[in-house]
Amino acid sequence: MTEPASCPFCNALLLAPRLEGGRAVCPRCGEPLPETVSVHLASQASARGTDAAPAPERGPSNRRLALIVLALMACMAALSLVYALRTTDFRRSNDRKKSDRADPVVLRSPLELSGLDYLPLHCDVLAGIHVAQLLQHKEARKWLQSPRGMFFDWTVGQVERWTTLKAQDLDEITVGIVLSGETPWAVLVAQTKLAHALQIGMKEKGSVARPSQWQHRGRPVFRAPLDTVGERALWCAGDKTLVFVLKADKVEDEDLLQIPEPTPKTSARSETLDEIMGRRLRGPQLLWVAADLSKLATPVPVLTFLPARESNLLSKIEAFGLGLSHQEEPALMGHFKLKKTSDVRAVTEYLESFTSETILANRVEVPPPQAKLPDALWLTWQLRAMTSALPKLFEQRH
Repeated sequence: MTEPASCPFCNALLLAPRLEGGRAVCPRCGEPLPETVSVHLASQASARGTDAAPAPERGPSNRRLALIVLALMACMAALSLVYALRTTDFRRSNDRKKSDRADPVVLRSPLELSGLDYLPLHCDVLAGIHVAQLLQHKEARKWLQSPRGMFFDWTVGQVERWTTLKAQDLDEITVGIVLSGETPWAVLVAQTKLAHALQIGMKEKGSVARPSQWQHRGRPVFRAPLDTVGERALWCAGDKTLVFVLKADKVEDEDLLQIPEPTPKTSARSETLDEIMGRRLRGPQLLWVAADLSKLATPVPVLTFLPARESNLLSKIEAFGLGLSHQEEPALMGHFKLKKTSDVRAVTEYLESFTSETILANRVEVPPPQAKLPDALWLTWQLRAMTSALPKLFEQRH
């Protein structure tokens, strides 16, 4: 029996070689076969009594297939690069930026609150509340729950009513009130934990966004009527900063222009307020109030809303500062600058009249007899009480 022929190039068995150009070629490697192999195959076909069947057509060679694959990969890479370059801005806008992450909660002293930078320089009353720190205290956080006291309702409660924010979204609130002008007005600055949406606006149906040409320093401004009389405006001053302007009449552009450009906290307020916040109310405070009443007319209009005893007492005070710190129990520290040394006794008696089973300590320090002006006009008051009872203690006085 005749042995089957094989390709001298790839050693493939040649049962049915393929013909190309009149010559037999190997069906595997495609190389033309030598004459001797072609003759041998022809004799085998004659011996079998059959003609050599044509081999199946050869597919693309390995080299050609590799080039096709590489070309496809290059096209895909080019398309991906073009897509990446054209969508860079869109993809970057969806990144979690630094401003989208909540900053660590740090309790600050009054002069360290960033909201002070947005308050008018001629404020008569300044106040601050560290909402994020209050929420970390098991008992103190109840002060922010309904029903709230007047101070928390006018600050945290107002922000919740005017916007879609909640107390847990806030870091701190700073308030500045101008009482010495013809029309009292106030500025409330809310610092949020995360970057707020500029579309946050006002929630009430009466709220309307000002046209784009009314933007203040390139940021949108919204406005809406107050609940009783007047108007309020919301300026989205930064990614985490909301500035509210409240007036008994219409909020004008000139009112927004009185909000200073954010700058390092140089001494731009009255010397009395700087002394209260920098020297008297030293250290971190959960909440605080500082007031300089020396520029107010007599009688002070705001005193007409107070009970007779408190109104008479406040008329004897030129400036004061109150700060609340919290460790095991809240400690309220007060500093009062009197108009006359003869008023020391009356103010001392009023402060010592705070008595309750929930009060742990109540002490008033009067200036020593040898003290000279202006130190002779300053009283210091310290009150320690149970956390749950402190807000009610002041509400019961009115």
